[in-house]
This record gives sequence, structure tokens and C-alpha cells, in this order.
Amino acid sequence: MSRVHPFMIITVALLAARVLPLGAAEAVKPSEPARSAAPASEPAKPAQPAKSAAPTSAPAPAPAAPVSDAAKANEIFQSIYGDDFKRVTAARDGAGAAALAAKLFEAAQATDVPPVMAAVLCEKACELGLMDPRGYDTVLAASNLLARKAPAKADAAHDAAISVRQRQYDAAVMPADRARAGSLYVNILVSTAAAKAKAGAFDEAIKRYRQAGVVARAIRLPAASDIDAAEKRVLDLQKLSARLSMLTSQVKADPADHEARDQLVQLLLVDCDKPVDAARFIDATSDAALRKYVPAAAKGVAAAPELACMELADWYRGLAAAAAFPASKTAMLLRARAYYQRFLGLHSAADINRTKAELALKMIETDLEKMGVKPPRRGGP
Repeated sequence: MSRVHPFMIITVALLAARVLPLGAAEAVKPSEPARSAAPASEPAKPAQPAKSAAPTSAPAPAPAAPVSDAAKANEIFQSIYGDDFKRVTAARDGAGAAALAAKLFEAAQATDVPPVMAAVLCEKACELGLMDPRGYDTVLAASNLLARKAPAKADAAHDAAISVRQRQYDAAVMPADRARAGSLYVNILVSTAAAKAKAGAFDEAIKRYRQAGVVARAIRLPAASDIDAAEKRVLDLQKLSARLSMLTSQVKADPADHEARDQLVQLLLVDCDKPVDAARFIDATSDAALRKYVPAAAKGVAAAPELACMELADWYRGLAAAAAFPASKTAMLLRARAYYQRFLGLHSAADINRTKAELALKMIETDLEKMGVKPPRRGGP
């Protein structure tokens, strides 16, 4: 008889977990025995008035909640690997833990293993692999697979990989080994910091950028200055987010607070570079320049008529000069550049206006290059 692969059992078990067994109330009840017939000679008794029937049985219990796939996957893990897992963890058996971690990761890679089961196997492989340096490679591979199979657990997967890289860096003695381990440690700190910043977890992003900067300077990585700049951008973004939240709350609480409304429009327009969102807060009490230009900017570059292009370009250049953050200044210059380009495409006359637009466009591109920004190809924002 051919041998059944254990994960064929796992797959079937997970599918079967979706079907609930019959509850106690649903079980077939045995039929009640028939009552004996009264003797024919016994006189019939007069009919009695009907009485309300008393309940003869307890109400049926509520059906049990369905077992989740994750819970079933954990049960399956315990049934197959639970004893080995408890043994190596209780004994702090590093070699055994590393070997079992590798075995779990190998099982998780099987094509017939459902993602929920693969995630449990990878989580346990990471937990075991961190017990001993011999399991570190398994942790790195398993954490990568875990993040792919279960995106909701990506943070935990990244934390496991960061732990490995930090331990490898701390354990390195020779300069070359320390530089290599440090570089790998910096890479994962920076990549996860960027993900945290994108998700709005600014404190965690700043913490990781700072740690990456410390290591980068210790091993003299040229990227140290770039890491510091990235940290500064997240700090700016954190301040911007806090101010945006505050102003939005003020305007919501008091729509007649025109000063807060104008500040919110300015923030959305310049620092967030979102003219469409900014236009939603324009009303009859808004600043005259905002009333004139923000609705036009919200329509986009392609909708601007020839003369409006020149006005909007000049206006955006003025906004760039007053921008609080480098990223905001860059965004405003790119907007101005796009409007000057459109003006030059629409305005064929060789006159003073064309000369002005050409000179302004050259100045903008020079400013962008000084800021380390490579302007996109001419023809669009």
C-alpha cells in the first residue's frame, strides 16, 4: 500500500473543518414507545378541559461556533509536531530546534499545503530557528514565506528576520564579517522602516531609521546620510499628519472657523500636494487667491487654458518659495514646471510671455537639480 503524505491529511482535515458535526439538538431522537390500549370493557371517562401543556424538554442549545481554519491548523500542528516541539523547547535543545525548524519549513513549502497551514508552520519554524544560530537561515527563509502566505502577519515575519540580522551583526568579530552583517541588518531596517512610514506607523519607522543610521555609521556605509535624510522626511510627515488631523477636527467642529479652513486648504494644497482635496474646503470666505487658483488647479494641468497656465505656473512658483518642507517645495516646483510646459505648447508666438516662460522653466529645472531631484521628462508633471 502506498504511503499517505501527512499533508494530504492536513489538506483534507482543513476542508473537513468547515463542516460542523450535528449538534445534540439535531441528533435523531428514538421514537417513544406506544401506550397500551385501554381495555374495551372499561367505561369511557368524561372529557376533561384542556390544560396548557408543560414543556417536556429543555430548549435546543445554540449551534456551536464554527472552528476557524487557523484554529484547525494549530490543532493539526499540535497533533503532528506538538510532542517534538514541546520536547526541544523545554530542553532548550538548539540543534534539535534548528533541525525541527528546517523540517517545518520544508513542509510549509509543499504545494498541497493550504496557506493557513503554511503560515502556522512558518511561525513555528521562526520560533524554533531563533533558539540557535544554526536555525537562522531557516528563520530568514520562513519569515519571507510567512509574509507572502499571510500578509496580515508580515510585521511578525519582519520582526523575526530583524532579530536574526541583529544577532548576526552583534556576534560578528572580524571587520569584514561585521561589515557584511551590518549591511544586511541596515537593509532590512530601512526596508521595514519605509513600510512602516507608508502605513502611518511613524514612531516605529523613525525608530528603525535611527537604528539603521547608528549601524551604518559604525560600519562606515556611504548610505548613512541617505538614511538620516529618510528619517527627517518621516519626522516631517509625522508633523504634517498631526497638523492635518488637528485642522480637520477644528473645521469639522466649527465650519465657521475661516482661519482654520484656509490653513487646512494651504496644508492640503502645498504640503500634501492634493489640490482636489483642498478645493473641497474652499468657500465664499476663503482667501481671494485661494478662491481663484485652487479650483482651477483641482481641474488638472490638461484642463488649463493658455493664459491660465502662465498664471497657475507663477502661482505655484510662489507656493514653492514658502513651502515648509523640502518635499513640498519639490512638489510645487514640479507643478509649476508642468504648467509652464503646457503654456509653451499652446503659445506659439515668439513674444515676451514665451521668453518669460522659457526662462522660468530653466530656473525651476536648475533648482530641482540642486535639490537632488531629477525632473521627469518634459511633457507632463
